Amino acid sequence: MGLRQAIRASEATEANVRTASRVSPPSNRTWRVERMKLFAKISPILTQEQREKLADMEQRMDDFADYAIARAGRKWRIRLCGRGGRGPPRQRTNRE
Repeated sequence: MGLRQAIRASEATEANVRTASRVSPPSNRTWRVERMKLFAKISPILTQEQREKLADMEQRMDDFADYAIARAGRKWRIRLCGRGGRGPPRQRTNRE
């Protein structure tokens, strides 16, 4: 079960959220448990339209994070392997 699913589950528990966020540092786990508690308080009053907007916003954030990670990976490949991410690194010339 993913972290979002653990937080949004109708029977969400602190143990489930901590298990789902086990790859996070301990301080983040506590924050995620607080997020679950807050979501449990506000979710009953959200309209269907608001839930859809929330899901859309989270999807856009995920897409942006994926794009940023992919772009950073391409930049590092170019830096380490030369243009296009292929072949040996370019030789730098000493300009004196």
